[in-house]
Amino acid sequence: MVRFNCRMDGQCCKIYWVPLTHLDVFRIVYYGDFKPEIFIKPHTGSSSSVPSIKTKRREYCLALKQNMGGCVFLLDNGKCAIHEFKPLTCRFYPFMYVTRNGRVVDIDVYSKALGRCPGLIMDRNPIDTDLKKKLLVLANVRLTEIRLYREAIRILLDEFNGNPSIEEAIEFLLDKARKDYHMLSISKLWIK
Repeated sequence: MVRFNCRMDGQCCKIYWVPLTHLDVFRIVYYGDFKPEIFIKPHTGSSSSVPSIKTKRREYCLALKQNMGGCVFLLDNGKCAIHEFKPLTCRFYPFMYVTRNGRVVDIDVYSKALGRCPGLIMDRNPIDTDLKKKLLVLANVRLTEIRLYREAIRILLDEFNGNPSIEEAIEFLLDKARKDYHMLSISKLWIK
């Protein structure tokens, strides 16, 4: 049976860049009281996991800053400073969700995590049933958040005539995230 027990050693925090949605940013600001400029860096180009912001001048994704070869929130002891409210991308590792027609259809092990993640215990059997159920819930919340983020970006670009500064984009997206947070809370879809 495939099992996972995070060792919290920070290995994954050193090798990947982390794309953010507006709600990931909101979690870090709301629960951690961090200012966005402390942890956000525009990552040039696009990501397969979150929509990018395509302005008239460039295309970028919001991402966690890197600090000396690792995530800005990676502590010296290998722990995550925002573990309780970290981005959903981080929560999914070392797994991935598989979608078809906009719906989650399966959970699988992220192939690049094999041999890299010390907490991943592999054999030839399927993913532990309880773990898979939790990941399916998280994946469906993630898809909802990505849909909301895509809509927020569309409104942002309309409002700023396709050319917001990074500061304007972050401020606008945080305001939209506050509204989406309330809607998700009422719908019982909010995850801290």
